[in-house]
Amino acid sequence: MRINSRYAVIAGMVLVVLAAAGGGVLLLSGGGDPGAAANAQFVISQTPSPSPSVVESPTSAPTQAPSPSVSPSKSASPKPKPKPTPKPAASSVPAPPPPPTKPPGCQSHLEGTNAPRAEVGVALDAAAAKRFWTVSQVSLPVNLIKAIAEQESGWQSAIVSCVGAVGAMQVLPSTSDWMNTKFDPDYDLRTVSGNAMQGSKFL
Repeated sequence: MRINSRYAVIAGMVLVVLAAAGGGVLLLSGGGDPGAAANAQFVISQTPSPSPSVVESPTSAPTQAPSPSVSPSKSASPKPKPKPTPKPAASSVPAPPPPPTKPPGCQSHLEGTNAPRAEVGVALDAAAAKRFWTVSQVSLPVNLIKAIAEQESGWQSAIVSCVGAVGAMQVLPSTSDWMNTKFDPDYDLRTVSGNAMQGSKFL
């Protein structure tokens, strides 16, 4: 155990004072004998100084300074949580009508004369380029519109299916009426351009 040098010096001085006081007592008890005084001085001179390793003080343990407390660093102010997007208001327009069930042996028929294929192609090009949704501004690939018209009708503008689907895009009249109440503008389903527009609008 390490001893503080200051305490060691103080302890040594105390021992010297005690030894000197003891020598004085010897002088007084010796009746003033000079030899006793010499012996007392000899005892004082022979008294060993206290060793730092022997003398201990109850307060000799070095005190440790308290470790500095780590204060938490101030973090940046928390970011505000994003506000939830409000749900769109429910539309008052009903959902589109379901398609009718195709009866067995259903056959399509023509009502009038088919327009030239080139005229139908021009109408399909214009319908693909039309952006009906004013928010997202969606347009459709022209090849998609043309492929659907080919699959549905073979680009026949006057064809009517046995369930009543009309024209090159084979749009049902009930679906066309629903779209005309929900989306602008209105189109005539039975014209070449109007049929292409209604088909593109529905897609």
